[in-house]
Amino acid sequence: MSVGMIGMVVATCALLLTVGLIRGLIGLSRRYDWLDKPDERKRHHQPTSPLGGVAIFLAFWSAIAAIFLFEPERLALFSADVTVIFIGSIVIFFLGLYDDFRPMGAVGKLVVQSGVGTFLWFSGLGISRLWIPTVGGIDIGVFSLPITLIWFILLVNAVNIIDGMDGLAGGVSLIGLASVIVIGVRSNVPDAVLLAVILAGALGGFLLYNRPPARIFLGDNGSLFLGYIFAVIALWVPIKRFTVVAVYVPILAALVPLAEAAWSIIRRVSRGRPPTAADRGHLHFRLMNHGFSESGVRGLFYGLSAAGFGFSLAVAYGNRRFWMIVFAFFVLSLVGGLFILFRTTRVK
Repeated sequence: MSVGMIGMVVATCALLLTVGLIRGLIGLSRRYDWLDKPDERKRHHQPTSPLGGVAIFLAFWSAIAAIFLFEPERLALFSADVTVIFIGSIVIFFLGLYDDFRPMGAVGKLVVQSGVGTFLWFSGLGISRLWIPTVGGIDIGVFSLPITLIWFILLVNAVNIIDGMDGLAGGVSLIGLASVIVIGVRSNVPDAVLLAVILAGALGGFLLYNRPPARIFLGDNGSLFLGYIFAVIALWVPIKRFTVVAVYVPILAALVPLAEAAWSIIRRVSRGRPPTAADRGHLHFRLMNHGFSESGVRGLFYGLSAAGFGFSLAVAYGNRRFWMIVFAFFVLSLVGGLFILFRTTRVK
């Protein structure tokens, strides 16, 4: 069976398994009161299960296990990296699950995430070179570990930061995964494509129950897991195929959550707060304070994510220098618009 056919089969299985698991998790959450209760920082009005990530996590790894069981010759696609990725994902997933029910301090979460990032780096999944346009790859030597950790922590928390309303984080992530699939195909990294396709299938099943009004949330367990997979792919693909496409297109794939994560960290640190501390200064809150409806915010975020997908295609298959220049102007215009927005709105 071809890699493409395997991907379609396991993605469908992941979707169906996610749907089945979510049905059960919603019932269990109501029975045992495993519910996210409304408060002044949250927009939902009914107690809702935060265990959507449990279904995605189980469906994702069950689909990969099925490949190992029924298509053992495809084991070569994953090599030893899959064991490392699996171990890291367990730690990140349970970190999020614990935080959903017994909120941890920002320092504790950063320590755990840094530990996982360091584990990946020692296992060979780290940034060892930076790609500079028109210059090429530059070895970064002793800066490899700190740069890897900064990049890893930024991406791991990126999805969590935008997970503020029904269907937002899941929809943005699904569009980002489409870019990841393009990266993998263009860079000839079929293992990354397979990971992205499986995760997209599981996420599709989740979104059936997360569309407004949501019956289940990602929870920190789901948003941190999604961010972790994005982070792993962003580290993994350049190692397999170190080209300008492999290095920069992952950034475009996670354009919206990355931008929001970077802004949130800068905003909090500048105010003397931990970078992972919760607040209501996120872009989606600002937009709603400015008069946007929830559907309008989702549409804007989806549109920006689609723009990132479009730039991914352009950089991968078009004139890279031209499209990188266009992208730079796009980012500058976006930053200017956000600056005006932030100066004219107040956080409620």
